[in-house]
Amino acid sequence: MLSDKDKQVIINIAQEAGRLIMQYYHSENNEVQYKKDDSPVTLADKASHQYIVSGIKQLNKQYPIISEEDKNVLTYEQRKDWDSFWLVDPLDGTKEFIKGDQDFTVNIAFVYQNKPYWGVVYAPARQWLYYGGIEDESIVIKGSVTQKLPIKEYLNREDIIAVKSKSHSSSLEDEFFKSCGVTKAVSMGSSLKFCLVAEGRADIYYRSGPTWEWDTAAAHSVVMGAKGIVYNGISQTPLDYNKESLKNEDGFLCRRGRA
Repeated sequence: MLSDKDKQVIINIAQEAGRLIMQYYHSENNEVQYKKDDSPVTLADKASHQYIVSGIKQLNKQYPIISEEDKNVLTYEQRKDWDSFWLVDPLDGTKEFIKGDQDFTVNIAFVYQNKPYWGVVYAPARQWLYYGGIEDESIVIKGSVTQKLPIKEYLNREDIIAVKSKSHSSSLEDEFFKSCGVTKAVSMGSSLKFCLVAEGRADIYYRSGPTWEWDTAAAHSVVMGAKGIVYNGISQTPLDYNKESLKNEDGFLCRRGRA
């Protein structure tokens, strides 16, 4: 599977991809184009994709790679028998990146038997690094401070805190949070919303609309390593990967134990 050395290489790749992205941050040379679904893609997305895929291919043991910026994502028939693969979002939160916000991330996940086995999330504008997985305690590094997740100082509080999307929140989600007894809500972009739950800074994150597997896998791994869980929609079944459609059609519910 993945050795500690492999994991450190992937962490290094994510950080270097983040540094590459930052070269385009607030740059007039960062051309913005739009895909068929009207989602934006920039030169930073493409440069990060090329760097990450090239770096993963240098590992001794090779597994297939799916990246959001792949021009031709394989069909289900081509990938249905995969036991393990890499799932990459080279720049999650492109809209925030274009607006000059700091809530964008590099997401790299290793999926094993349809589960998010291990992943790394790096927010280069904030210099926040998260990594962990099913068999590893999750870690966050902010500057010179390294902490295991969840962070104890956030756990002993009375409020039930929800984290919401800056770009995609809905009244349906607000109603759901109300039914869960949520007393406060914070907004953040990209996969960092999962990471707030992993840290213990939030208790619950619900997305009612569809997302893609590469949007969720790396941060899902971090949540798992912090003893949280991510459900498919509001079902009681975990969110799986390498589905027939790579879209998470029913959304998801991310929570930690007390939510």
